[in-house]
Amino acid sequence: MPSNLDDGTIHDKHLLKGIYIETDNFEESLRQKLQEVSALDRVELQRQATIIHDRIVKNYSWGEQSRRIVEFLSGLVKVSPQNRCDCSKTDEP
Repeated sequence: MPSNLDDGTIHDKHLLKGIYIETDNFEESLRQKLQEVSALDRVELQRQATIIHDRIVKNYSWGEQSRRIVEFLSGLVKVSPQNRCDCSKTDEP
Protein backbone atom coordinates (compact mmCIF):
# COMPACT_ATOMS: atom_id res chain seq x y z
CA MET A 1 0.00 0.00 0.00
CA PRO A 2 1.34 3.49 -0.79
CA SER A 3 2.35 5.84 1.97
CA ASN A 4 0.72 9.25 2.29
CA LEU A 5 2.27 12.32 3.87
CA ASP A 6 0.15 14.87 5.72
CA ASP A 7 -0.09 16.91 2.53
CA GLY A 8 -1.93 14.03 0.85
CA THR A 9 0.91 13.26 -1.59
CA ILE A 10 0.84 9.68 -2.77
CA HIS A 11 4.31 8.15 -2.86
CA ASP A 12 4.11 5.31 -5.36
CA LYS A 13 5.15 6.31 -8.85
CA HIS A 14 3.26 3.38 -10.36
CA LEU A 15 0.06 4.07 -8.48
CA LEU A 16 -1.64 6.84 -10.42
CA LYS A 17 -1.00 8.32 -13.81
CA GLY A 18 -2.04 11.92 -14.03
CA ILE A 19 -4.26 13.02 -16.89
CA TYR A 20 -3.10 16.37 -18.20
CA ILE A 21 -4.72 18.28 -21.02
CA GLU A 22 -2.63 20.75 -22.98
CA THR A 23 -4.25 24.16 -23.17
CA ASP A 24 -2.44 25.20 -26.35
CA ASN A 25 -4.22 22.53 -28.39
CA PHE A 26 -7.12 21.84 -26.06
CA GLU A 27 -9.53 20.01 -28.39
CA GLU A 28 -6.94 17.57 -29.73
CA SER A 29 -5.40 17.02 -26.31
CA LEU A 30 -8.81 16.37 -24.75
CA ARG A 31 -9.73 13.96 -27.56
CA GLN A 32 -6.46 12.06 -27.08
CA LYS A 33 -6.81 11.84 -23.29
CA LEU A 34 -10.42 10.65 -23.54
CA GLN A 35 -9.29 7.89 -25.90
CA GLU A 36 -6.50 6.92 -23.49
CA VAL A 37 -8.87 6.78 -20.51
CA SER A 38 -11.49 4.81 -22.44
CA ALA A 39 -8.81 2.24 -23.34
CA LEU A 40 -7.78 1.65 -19.71
CA ASP A 41 -8.55 -1.66 -18.07
CA ARG A 42 -11.79 -1.22 -16.07
CA VAL A 43 -10.40 -2.91 -12.96
CA GLU A 44 -7.38 -0.58 -12.98
CA LEU A 45 -9.59 2.45 -13.63
CA GLN A 46 -11.82 1.50 -10.68
CA ARG A 47 -8.75 0.96 -8.47
CA GLN A 48 -7.43 4.41 -9.31
CA ALA A 49 -10.85 5.98 -8.78
CA THR A 50 -11.10 4.38 -5.32
CA ILE A 51 -7.65 5.65 -4.35
CA ILE A 52 -8.47 9.17 -5.52
CA HIS A 53 -11.86 9.11 -3.78
CA ASP A 54 -10.34 7.95 -0.48
CA ARG A 55 -7.62 10.61 -0.70
CA ILE A 56 -10.17 13.38 -1.30
CA VAL A 57 -12.43 12.24 1.54
CA LYS A 58 -9.48 11.97 3.95
CA ASN A 59 -7.67 15.19 3.07
CA TYR A 60 -10.36 17.57 1.85
CA SER A 61 -13.35 16.98 4.17
CA TRP A 62 -14.95 19.89 6.01
CA GLY A 63 -13.45 18.64 9.26
CA GLU A 64 -9.94 18.46 7.83
CA GLN A 65 -10.23 21.86 6.18
CA SER A 66 -11.53 23.35 9.44
CA ARG A 67 -8.60 21.83 11.33
CA ARG A 68 -6.13 23.35 8.85
CA ILE A 69 -7.76 26.79 9.05
CA VAL A 70 -7.78 26.76 12.86
CA GLU A 71 -4.15 25.61 12.90
CA PHE A 72 -3.19 28.41 10.50
CA LEU A 73 -5.10 31.10 12.39
CA SER A 74 -3.77 29.86 15.73
CA GLY A 75 -0.29 30.38 14.36
CA LEU A 76 -1.14 34.01 13.62
CA VAL A 77 -2.62 34.85 17.02
CA LYS A 78 -1.93 33.59 20.51
CA VAL A 79 -4.75 31.22 21.52
CA SER A 80 -4.94 29.83 25.03
CA PRO A 81 -5.38 26.02 25.21
CA GLN A 82 -8.79 26.29 26.94
CA ASN A 83 -10.11 28.45 24.04
CA ARG A 84 -8.72 26.23 21.29
CA CYS A 85 -11.29 24.49 19.08
CA ASP A 86 -11.30 20.69 18.99
CA CYS A 87 -11.75 20.22 15.23
CA SER A 88 -11.77 16.45 15.57
CA LYS A 89 -15.38 16.72 16.76
CA THR A 90 -17.43 17.08 13.59
CA ASP A 91 -20.83 15.95 12.40
CA GLU A 92 -19.26 14.18 9.44
CA PRO A 93 -19.39 10.38 9.23
